[in-house]
Amino acid sequence: MISYRYFVPWSPYSRFRAGRYGKMDGKQGIPPVDSRAFSDYEMEIKNLADENMDGLARLWADDDRRLKADYCNAKSELAAARAEVNCARGALRTAQGKFDPVAQEMNQHYGAILLNPLLYWLLILIIVGGEFPLNSIVFRVMGESTVATYIFSTAIAFGLPAAAHLLGLFLRKRPFAQGIGNTEAVLTILCIVLPVVGILSVAYLREKYFESREIESILSVKLDPTAVTLVFIGINLLVFALAAFASYLAHDPVISNCRKRLRLATRELNEAQRQLQAAQQRVERAEKRLDGAKAHREASFQATINRGREIQDFTQRLIAAYRASNLRARNNPQTPGIWGKGYPEISFRPPLNTGKLDRSCPSEEAAATAEAGSGSEAATHAEGGS
Repeated sequence: MISYRYFVPWSPYSRFRAGRYGKMDGKQGIPPVDSRAFSDYEMEIKNLADENMDGLARLWADDDRRLKADYCNAKSELAAARAEVNCARGALRTAQGKFDPVAQEMNQHYGAILLNPLLYWLLILIIVGGEFPLNSIVFRVMGESTVATYIFSTAIAFGLPAAAHLLGLFLRKRPFAQGIGNTEAVLTILCIVLPVVGILSVAYLREKYFESREIESILSVKLDPTAVTLVFIGINLLVFALAAFASYLAHDPVISNCRKRLRLATRELNEAQRQLQAAQQRVERAEKRLDGAKAHREASFQATINRGREIQDFTQRLIAAYRASNLRARNNPQTPGIWGKGYPEISFRPPLNTGKLDRSCPSEEAAATAEAGSGSEAATHAEGGS
């Protein structure tokens, strides 16, 4: 593209040279008063301006091809992000629809006596930790090895709370509602009888242990074996009953099932909320990118339009300087008629001549075409059916 040099007097496209050409043509009566065409110099200036306008349009088209690609990509990204938001909102509504009835059902159980699972298992661990050393002491009287003593102590320390745990589970199912002949009723009875037999057996061994002279010499106290046995039986029965009662409170099947469903619904609701928040953040980022691409493209377009107007203005000023000198140099003061039509037309080239940016994108056009095709196909089927 040819650049105008405004400030160089010897340039053929300066105001000084335009005045000289106007003076030369004016002395020769160019253009004639009745001429219907502009002078050669004016057409030369016009052609130069047209070349500049063509080059300006080409440069802008090359630049806008890249800017429009960024704009369309940002627009597609925003559309995809908004679609993700709509999908995430649908998932959130679904998750909320699952959560609300479960939460209402859980509220109906508010105030029910139910032991927290964490506290329950903490209590079981305390019972196991207390039973292990007591039973270890008892089994030493049998003269077994250390390994055998630890095995027996471990079996009882874990067996007693395990039986209490199962007893609480079975009692929650009301096993005796249909008699004692069903399987759950029999297992419930076994969960009561077997631990009691175990407690009595261990108590017998404890009694034998405290009857020995060794324990009296160690404690320097004479102990009544029967009283000690009854104490140990009472302690173990109390521990067993406490563990069974704790298991009963911690294993309400209705509340436990409701709590499990509420936990799953809460997890799903939180995940849906997280997905929606992430999708909304993607929309915000896409909107910022689209705004930036739009502003950059519009700034480039406006700068090109301004440059084109500068070319038009400069061309008209050169022609005005040419005509002023031409008119002063004429012997005939009459103005050529062609000048009454103004200046030679210098217009913007497509697509700059519209003054508007093309904001359509290939993806939108493809979607519109597909939608129109599906609509016509549906109409064709409807006509065929009728």
